[in-house]
Amino acid sequence: MPESREAAEKRAERLGFPKKNVYCLDGDNQCFIVPYGIETVEAKRVYAESRASGMSKEQSAKIAHSVEGKARKK
Repeated sequence: MPESREAAEKRAERLGFPKKNVYCLDGDNQCFIVPYGIETVEAKRVYAESRASGMSKEQSAKIAHSVEGKARKK
């Protein structure tokens, strides 16, 4: 579920994630905590977009990891 940047950063901190794992689609309103191992902006965007569209965390992470792998090969 999307949340504000402030709420996402607080939740990330509670869960032990660095703030860099928070990615926002729409300014500071549609933010998601991106799983570890997803580091490129492209993969973070794909994760956030898929979560915003209602996809599960697991499926979103799987797709984002695929994009991450392709981006690193470039």
